[in-house]
Amino acid sequence: MIGLLIFGIALIGMIYASWTDIRIREVPNRISFGLILLVFIFRLGYSLYMGNMQIFYESLLVGLIFLGIGLAFFYAQQWGGADTKLLVVLGLGFSTILPDFHPVFIALWPFAITLILNFFIISVVYALAYSFFMAFENPRVIKDFRASITSYGYLEVAVLAGSSLLILVAGFYEKIFWVLLSIPILWSLSKFLKAVEKNCMYKRVYVDHLVEFDVPEHDIKVGKEVIVSKKDPNGMTLEQIERVKKLAKAGKIPKTIKIKWGIPLIPVFPLTLIISLFIGDLFYAALQLMS
Repeated sequence: MIGLLIFGIALIGMIYASWTDIRIREVPNRISFGLILLVFIFRLGYSLYMGNMQIFYESLLVGLIFLGIGLAFFYAQQWGGADTKLLVVLGLGFSTILPDFHPVFIALWPFAITLILNFFIISVVYALAYSFFMAFENPRVIKDFRASITSYGYLEVAVLAGSSLLILVAGFYEKIFWVLLSIPILWSLSKFLKAVEKNCMYKRVYVDHLVEFDVPEHDIKVGKEVIVSKKDPNGMTLEQIERVKKLAKAGKIPKTIKIKWGIPLIPVFPLTLIISLFIGDLFYAALQLMS
């Protein structure tokens, strides 16, 4: 029952983290660090019970690899610290398939690769669905999207024209056809996502409502001095927020600023956990269905 126990604890913790991420766009450290500690203890206990410490060492290694992947995305400002910590929970707690689970699609590669592949596949689908939902609620997105589609440059025209011609030529070669067809689709999708980012991914708030880790759209400056940098992946510290409030009160900076208001990504983690353990490898399943 150890597998079900680890799964239950991780799933409940991730669902609660998802709720806080959606509600306040923040996941308390006690949740993410608590989950890391719990899966660490259970993985160690499971290895001792099985009399095989190699299981624990492999889990620890995968957890560190997932930490590296998470930090890379964190410092590239693609997600927050909580996402990195929960990625460690996935790697450390579920680097191998525990005995209580029997996924339908088990790939030839290690289960850790299944986890990371599933995570990114689900993230893309989730982000697109969320983006379309936001676009539906904000008419300016469609307006800006249409404008960007009709105002592309010469290089983009050449690429699109060339890819269209190649699509026609490769029409008799199914695999090449679908690869080439993805070029104009991905180009249009990138334009759409930029329109979503411009109109939906930033929110103007009063400085009194700033919270730790908020990332401003632009550097907050007083003269040439940068108080808060938009490039800092950690966002604002509590000390910086207090200083910003004092400067706003003194009239040296505006009383409202735009902050980054990204897609709450935490719900992807429980989805990844459930799908990976019960359905299996999505990429492998797609390969099987296409063969």
